[in-house]
Amino acid sequence: MAYTNETMAWAVHVANSQDILIYGAGTYSFFEFWNATCSGSNSCQTQIFDIQSGSGVYVYSLATVGVRYMLSVNEQGLIESLYNGDGYAPCISAWTPW
Repeated sequence: MAYTNETMAWAVHVANSQDILIYGAGTYSFFEFWNATCSGSNSCQTQIFDIQSGSGVYVYSLATVGVRYMLSVNEQGLIESLYNGDGYAPCISAWTPW
């Protein structure tokens, strides 16, 4: 896997927020240098969905494509897509801060 940049773009970045409920989110990173081959190996970028600690965010039904870590806290990868395969897109049912 080539990860030229840790995070080229955040699809979701939550900081200093409370009582945020996210139901049914899909984040996709299809290209790296105008080449789509990275999406099948989840290697377009390492992270795409970040929550800063102290934020009250609850995520239900998250799917990602093209990234190594589906969800990060404080820009540190937490949930790896490799272990959450579900057909085309890796998915998790729920994540809560506790």
